[in-house]
Amino acid sequence: MLSSALILVAIIGWTLVAWCLQVVRTDSTPLSEIRPTHPKCKLKPSAKPPLTVSPASGPGSALNILIARNGIRQYRQSGALAVKLGVLCPGSILSTIASDFVSATGQHGQLPQRQIESWAQVDQYGTHVRILVRVAPRVGVVSGSGGYSGVVTLNDPRAAGGVVSVNVSVLYPYIGVVIPFTFLAAFGGFSWAWLIHNLRKSPTDPDTKYHFVRNLILRVAVILVAAVPVVDLQVLTNPNWQGTLTDYVKLATLAGGAAIAATPTLRALILPPEPAGKKAADKAASKMAAGQTLAEM
Repeated sequence: MLSSALILVAIIGWTLVAWCLQVVRTDSTPLSEIRPTHPKCKLKPSAKPPLTVSPASGPGSALNILIARNGIRQYRQSGALAVKLGVLCPGSILSTIASDFVSATGQHGQLPQRQIESWAQVDQYGTHVRILVRVAPRVGVVSGSGGYSGVVTLNDPRAAGGVVSVNVSVLYPYIGVVIPFTFLAAFGGFSWAWLIHNLRKSPTDPDTKYHFVRNLILRVAVILVAAVPVVDLQVLTNPNWQGTLTDYVKLATLAGGAAIAATPTLRALILPPEPAGKKAADKAASKMAAGQTLAEM
């Protein structure tokens, strides 16, 4: 059918163009932060270093960093962590160390250390410390999407402790390929539902092959109803979607199944019903055929 051919060609062309244009550039700027110099501390030490800093605890203590599809580097800072049994030089910068940031599912290994930067800063009173973390998943290489988790802790001769959990979510960047792929899967589900209907078609069903506009509207409606919610729930609002083969298979299955389920209802709403005159004529012809059969007996 012409309407199906037009839609199929459009979706395949869209998919091919999106595939050719799916280029994600790396960030050549080193991940670095201009930090203030250490001020001269006039406070008398109240305890022998290194002092101990409390770890982050309680609800919301973990740092959650979301990297958008544009890959722009982001940073977060922890809450104020108390310095135990002493004070630090107000405003001073403390060195930290970050553990390996490992993928939650193991699909993409870990974030390279050059894509993570952390440090700590003492407040103006010297009684609390904040841990700051900056993440740039495209420095050097483009790291895979999904969730990564790690720990940042103080690594300074003046203070120890200050452990903070960090969760990094990197959104899947190739969204331009996901959308047409899902549309293609929804079209496949529609084609299957249409084939099943035609196999079970009754001789009295209306002939709709001449309703080009309505057929085109039907196909577009089924694809939108089936594909858009699936893409939104599975990819757009899911920071852990990684674009693996399993993810794509699941996406195609859901979109195709949704199209199969939506096709009968939208077909009944959009395509023209059988004309009342045709129904009456078919009924009269059926009665006439029955009468002729009785007369011949």
